[in-house]
Amino acid sequence: MRKRIIILIAVLCLFTVSGTALAAESFDFTFTPPYAGSMKSTLLVRKEAGTSPYVWPYISATPTNYFLSPKQKSATQATNIIQNVSSPGKRYFTYLPGYGGVDNLLCLSGYPTYYEFTTYRVYGEWSP
Repeated sequence: MRKRIIILIAVLCLFTVSGTALAAESFDFTFTPPYAGSMKSTLLVRKEAGTSPYVWPYISATPTNYFLSPKQKSATQATNIIQNVSSPGKRYFTYLPGYGGVDNLLCLSGYPTYYEFTTYRVYGEWSP
């Protein structure tokens, strides 16, 4: 009996890990001056059950702000804005009321933190 429980837990853990990995999307933004019109957005992606919203830049870059939105290249926020991101690492978003539900379509949007910047590229993964 104990062996069956351990096997069941191992299988459930395997499905949980693989489900999280499948939910990740990639992004690759190149920001070019001027500041006006520099916002970039990914394609809209459907929010799946059991996922947590995050952004994970893989490289260091000029400070960048990120948020999730229901519209591409729009200031409409579905989450808080994660500000001043300049180093690699996973950061989690918090949904604003009305946006965290399963099957909502969301995109990752990003824009430079400062008005003056030179062209730069940042890439990584995200999840709605």
